[in-house]
Amino acid sequence: APIVQAHGGSIRKAFDQNMSDCGVSKMVEVMESDSVLAAEKFPDGSCSVVFIDAGHTYEEVLADIMAWTPKMRPGGIMAGHDHNLSDIARAVTEFCESKGIKFEAGAQENDV
Repeated sequence: APIVQAHGGSIRKAFDQNMSDCGVSKMVEVMESDSVLAAEKFPDGSCSVVFIDAGHTYEEVLADIMAWTPKMRPGGIMAGHDHNLSDIARAVTEFCESKGIKFEAGAQENDV
């Protein structure tokens, strides 16, 4: 992606600056890790909000959703990025339908 190239292969510095500029640095704990491995560090039922922007294959997305779902509190929100990509949309839709979970697709990048 152009933003990653513009920052020498990592956007961590830009991310940290954005968190600081928004005044939320002390509210955010950054974990640079594989998503599924990161999920193992959280107790079940401990997360009110989870945002996933990781692998983009059907298998990766499904693994992420399966790893993070037990971590959610009742009524919590799981969100993600790139739902307009077919593998992601299929994994999300199939998982939600199989579990009877409410799913709402938000605005896509091209919709804004």
